Amino acid sequence: MVAYLVALLLVNVLIKPGAARQRPYITLKETEFWDTYQTHWVNAGENLEDDLSFPSGHTSLNFSVFTALTAVLLKVRKKKAWILLMLIPIVIGSTRIIRCVHYPSDVLGGMIIGIGAGLIGFLVTWRFFIKKETCAAGEEPISSE
Repeated sequence: MVAYLVALLLVNVLIKPGAARQRPYITLKETEFWDTYQTHWVNAGENLEDDLSFPSGHTSLNFSVFTALTAVLLKVRKKKAWILLMLIPIVIGSTRIIRCVHYPSDVLGGMIIGIGAGLIGFLVTWRFFIKKETCAAGEEPISSE
């Protein structure tokens, strides 16, 4: 939850309004690439989004949540499960490009922000909630080794 909130604030409050980048289906109308792009966009469902493009909010929010979950799995020594878990936000980010509502750089920016937010969320949650609850219950905390 902390990771999600960090990503949400970074993307929707700070970065998107500052970058003010229009979506591809708006900006590409003035280029020679539009005919090819429009055909693909129509086949993808002519999706219209009502906000700005950079960075991808879907990508950043999914990467933040799944990065935090992955960090927990790695912390509790479930080292192989993280690979499958991180495939989910990669697929979601890819669909944002395929559906023609983001440029690849929007998705890459969302991925970077999401991973950072996920790590911040994990560290805050681990430090202030999980570690304290484990110690209060008299259990041995999981070491950071």
